Order: sequence, then C-alpha cells, then structure tokens
Amino acid sequence: MFEKIYLENRWGGKGIDYFSGRGSHEHLLVTPYLKQVSAFLRTLPRKPIIVDLGCGDFNVGKELVPLSGNYIACDIVPGLIERNKKHFEQSNVDWRVVNIVDDRLPLGDIALIRNVFQHLSNSQVHQVLSKVGQYSYLLITEDAPNEVFTENIDKFAGSNIRYAVNSAVNVTSPPFNLKVKSEKILCDTVFQDGKRMMRTILYELA
Repeated sequence: MFEKIYLENRWGGKGIDYFSGRGSHEHLLVTPYLKQVSAFLRTLPRKPIIVDLGCGDFNVGKELVPLSGNYIACDIVPGLIERNKKHFEQSNVDWRVVNIVDDRLPLGDIALIRNVFQHLSNSQVHQVLSKVGQYSYLLITEDAPNEVFTENIDKFAGSNIRYAVNSAVNVTSPPFNLKVKSEKILCDTVFQDGKRMMRTILYELA
C-alpha cells in the first residue's frame, strides 16, 4: 500500500523518486523540530541508539545521525530503503525493511515515530504501542488541527490522516492509554495556513 502511495506521488514529489511530504521538507516545519530534538539528544549522557520507525525519505533523519551512537532507519517500503541506501552513506546508519505493526521492533534507546500513526488505524497504532516498552524514550510527531479537536477518531490505514476529520492521535488517551513516566511537548510547528500543526511529544517510558 505505502509503496503505491509513494509511486503515485500522493505526498508530492515528481517522477519515480520517493518524497515523504511537506512535513519532511518545509523549512518552517522541519527546522524547529530538528532544533528541539537535537537539544534533547545533547542532554543525554551518551549518544543513544536511535530507532526511526518510519524513516521515509530520510530528509529529516539524516540531520540526527551525528547525534546518535547508531541510527537504525526502518521503513515498510523496500524500494524506499534501497533508494536511501544509495542517497545516504553515513557509516552508522543501519537500514532495515520493517513493518512496525507486525514485525519485532529493533532494540535501541529512543524510538522516533514521526508522522506515521496518522496514517494507521487505531488497531495498528495499538499494536505498535504494545511493543515500545523496550525503549527509554519515545518521540512521537503527529499532525493535528490547530484548534479544539476530538482525539483518536479511528480510520482506515492509508495516505489520508485524521486531520481531515478534525482529529489527531494522542497515545496516552483512550483507547491507547500508554503508560509513561513523563511527557513533554518539544515543539508545535504551525502550517502556513494556521489551521494545522505538527506536534512533537517526548515520552519517558515507564
């Protein structure tokens, strides 16, 4: 399904190259995210093993590699992983084809889940969350309306997101109820139209 989404350029881009959409390329959205996530990573006592669960075209992830002890970049789309291997040659990136819903997740210190849950059903989100307890930290980024909205409205998996029905994922609310030691909003970046934002929350896991 996601291979077809990329090949049909549903998230933008041209030709046959893979393009992960505005949230991975627009300066106003990416720069604040990288600033805040990088600042957090620098507070850790050692460079962590980062597991990127949905690395996409790696336009964002490539900036975090220098702050990691090892970077495990995962995506469900084999063609995308092969493309990334050719485009990015950092020595400490471990490229893996992983279905984060069905497969065992790679071991590490921090899991990044950036603009992924918004494309999954509630059942699939729950399956992923049932496996993240092995990490010390979880960094989740999701699109959300920049106004009052209803959390966790269910949807079918696909290119569309919950923003279209005035919703967004919150993993500590029903039906997910993820147990955490702490949570902190690292950044809210607002789209140019002011109606939509990308929110990144850092969770310290219990």
